[in-house]
Amino acid sequence: MSEEKRRAVFESVQDKARKAGLELENDPVFLKGIERWIIGEIDIATLRGDYLDLLVRREDSAWLKHQSNKGKR
Repeated sequence: MSEEKRRAVFESVQDKARKAGLELENDPVFLKGIERWIIGEIDIATLRGDYLDLLVRREDSAWLKHQSNKGKR
C-alpha cells in the first residue's frame, strides 16, 4: 500500500470516528507510530504491538499512582 493510500485510510478512520462522536488516541507516541506506519517504516502488526505496549505502560503507571496514593490516606 502506498504512503498516500495509508494516509487516506487513517484520515478516513479519523473522520468516521469524529462523526460518530468518538475520539481517537492523541498520545504523541501513538501518533508517531501512525506516521511511521504511513511512511512504511513499520508494518501494521508492529504498530499494533507498540500501541499495546503504550497501553500497558499507561495502565502500570495508573496502578502505581493509585498504590502510592493509598498510603497517603
